[in-house]
Amino acid sequence: MPKRIFTEEELLTYLAEYLISSLDELTRCPTTDGFINGEIIAYVDCLEILNFWKGFRRYGIVDIEKKYQIE
Repeated sequence: MPKRIFTEEELLTYLAEYLISSLDELTRCPTTDGFINGEIIAYVDCLEILNFWKGFRRYGIVDIEKKYQIE
């Protein structure tokens, strides 16, 4: 990624999209192990924090833990 200065909105958007993309990829894996499960939980925790940002609504994820099957 080229080095540049992001606005707060651009940075939050980039981070949310990166986490969602990573979670979608990880949850499609046919096999999971402890490391992958740990990654999923950590990324979900990050998304839950981003959920407090009003711009997060655009992604349409109401229940992050349900979407990514966290128990």
